[in-house]
Amino acid sequence: CHCKAVRRIVDHRIDLSVPGFSDHEGFRVVPADTEALKDCVCRFRYYVDVTILKKKHIHADHSRGAIRDPLDTHGVNYLAINDGRMVGAVRRNKLAEEQAASAADVDAAQLFDRARADRMAITTMPTMLPEYRGTKGAVHLMSAYARHCYKAGVEVDLIVCDEPSIPFFERLGYLAHSGWAFHRDSGRVRPMFLAWDAVNYMHSILSPLSSAAREHVYDDQYGGYDLIRRLANGPTLGSTRLAAAQYRRAIQKHADVQG
Repeated sequence: CHCKAVRRIVDHRIDLSVPGFSDHEGFRVVPADTEALKDCVCRFRYYVDVTILKKKHIHADHSRGAIRDPLDTHGVNYLAINDGRMVGAVRRNKLAEEQAASAADVDAAQLFDRARADRMAITTMPTMLPEYRGTKGAVHLMSAYARHCYKAGVEVDLIVCDEPSIPFFERLGYLAHSGWAFHRDSGRVRPMFLAWDAVNYMHSILSPLSSAAREHVYDDQYGGYDLIRRLANGPTLGSTRLAAAQYRRAIQKHADVQG
């Protein structure tokens, strides 16, 4: 079994146990708000991206077996833990941060209103163990991440996805807003965005994030549908393409009436 083979490599190459959570059973997502947890995230990134996936990272510290970059200075990392072991991680920065703004070109952030940069997020370093990709574990991580974003007042999220990751993020409600770009660590990527207030759209595509959306905002609270009308491309996934097209037509009709 491929999954068993992956787990043997994991057990042999890195200690995935999380300080303070070794006796915890089940799945949970926690902010990496201590130095020990931040170190776990950096080592986990290196293990998955460099050791397993053989990616090249400009900020990889091969002597320590860790990846830490300038966005970690102010970024908030989240760690997914299953039965006391690291299985996933993701990071959030605000576009208003100096390091995030300087790194945002590949996200095509210039298409958005930078006056709202303190309420726009950049999501980076989404990392899962291979056997957890596309599983409920990955969904649980992003659902918990969404709730943290809502509580932090995030209105729009930017992310870049490699081609295999696009269907997963489209199912969550993300939409592409520009063509392919090149990322120095990930290669060919597609910039995408999520309007966190597109509550009914998320519900219509059965997004796992829709329940979190309904808990925290009302539909189109931040004017997210105008962003979708002006910027969204696709989606490519058949199950979400029809819903996205219907919403864009309805939004355009509403804009025409208002105009």
